[in-house]
Amino acid sequence: MKTSDLRKEIISRLDLLDEAQLKEVLLFIEKYSESRAEEPAIGYSTEDWELLPSWQQKRIEKANAFLDDHEWESHEDVVKRMKTKYHF
Repeated sequence: MKTSDLRKEIISRLDLLDEAQLKEVLLFIEKYSESRAEEPAIGYSTEDWELLPSWQQKRIEKANAFLDDHEWESHEDVVKRMKTKYHF
């Protein structure tokens, strides 16, 4: 669905709400916006490290450091263990 189609759908549904319901929706949007204010925009698909924003570089470095410091299992190993444990 295109962004323009999504906007039209949202507006058409908003048109059906009464004043109290609209206030609830507004409150929800405000709370959602506040909770996302510190989250960076997503959608980067580059492989060039230098082009990544610093926040993304830091998150990747933090994840790598965590994996280096902790023992972890591959996805395949976890799937095998779950299949054996739960017999599926």
